[in-house]
Amino acid sequence: MLKECLEIIFFYMRHKRYAVSKMKTFIPPLDNTSLAEMQVTYELYFNSLFAILDFVNSDLKQNQIITHFKKTVGGDDNYLYVRELRNSIIHRGLDVSAAGIVIKDLNIVAPFSPQFVFDRNKNKKYYAFTTNLLNLVKITEGINEELLNICNELNIITYVPMTKEIYDERIKNDPYIPEYAKKMSLSLNLDYEHINKNLKSIHEERILKYFNTADLI
Repeated sequence: MLKECLEIIFFYMRHKRYAVSKMKTFIPPLDNTSLAEMQVTYELYFNSLFAILDFVNSDLKQNQIITHFKKTVGGDDNYLYVRELRNSIIHRGLDVSAAGIVIKDLNIVAPFSPQFVFDRNKNKKYYAFTTNLLNLVKITEGINEELLNICNELNIITYVPMTKEIYDERIKNDPYIPEYAKKMSLSLNLDYEHINKNLKSIHEERILKYFNTADLI
C-alpha cells in the first residue's frame, strides 16, 4: 500500500514540476504551436495540483491539506477560484492562452488570470486574486512543504531497500517478462548493497526535485 501511495504521489508531483519548468519558456512572439503548448502546460499543472491535493485529502485521509492550501492562497474564495479555474480548463474548455502579459524582466509571456470563473452550475463567480497565472502558480506551489511534511509523518517516502525476496517477487509477477528471461533474472547473483546505494540516491534526488520548484519559478 505504501509503495502504491508513493508512486501515485511521485506521478503527480513529477508532472506538476514538469509543467512549472515549462512556464518560463514562452518567449514572445508566440505562434500557434506555442500557444497550444502554453494551454497544455497550465492544464497539466492545475490538474496535477488538485489530483495530489485530493489524493492526500481523500485517499490518505489527511484533510488538513485542504485547510493548509486555503491558507496558502489566502482564504476560501481564493481556494474556490483556483479549483474552479482547474475545472474550467479541464472540463469547460477555458483557453488560458487566449490573452496574456509580457513579463519584461524575464522576457516571457504569462497568461492573464481570468477575471472570474464560475462554479459548475454557473450560480456563483469567484474572482481572481493575481494578475497572471505565473504569479498564481508561485503562490500555489507554497503547498509543497506541507505535502512533504504529511508524507514524512505517514512514513510514505522512506526508502525501502531492495532485497532478493522483493526482487524475485517482482520478476515472478511481471506479466511482460518472457519465462526464459525470468529464469535468467532469478538466477543472477546481484550485489544488493551496491544496488541499494544507487537506488536510495535516486530516490532522495526525486524527493528533492518533486517537492521543490523554487529553482524554477
